[in-house]
Amino acid sequence: MKLFKKSNSKFYRYGFTVRGCRYRGSTQETKSVRALQIASRRLASAMENTDPLPSKPPVLGELAGRFLDWVNHSRLEEKTKRFYRNGWQVTCVAAVCINQITSDCAEQLTSRPRRQMQLCFTNVATNAAQAEEWKVICHAP
Repeated sequence: MKLFKKSNSKFYRYGFTVRGCRYRGSTQETKSVRALQIASRRLASAMENTDPLPSKPPVLGELAGRFLDWVNHSRLEEKTKRFYRNGWQVTCVAAVCINQITSDCAEQLTSRPRRQMQLCFTNVATNAAQAEEWKVICHAP
């Protein structure tokens, strides 16, 4: 854990990484001892809310079953449910780890028809947001 002061601020700031997730912020304290106590509490809180053993993020395709169950049991309109179900049929990035989906992956889709691209983009974005909500990944890419 790093505790430091920015040149234009009187408050101490903290920065640390837990299981690949970066945490940083202000302690709102001007005394180093109290700032260290607050930063230590934030570190302990972050460690409590994570799995103690590091695990490999899932591949997008592994979340398909859980995602489709969510779609089927949600209160979405029938057209929206059909849109998400059809998106899985054309998603070509299903073999990529969910936390490594980037704009480079999106460029692979440019050779596809426009409608399929839209299905893929929407499906991947929604699935990543759900994975973040389910605490499978720290933040959606």
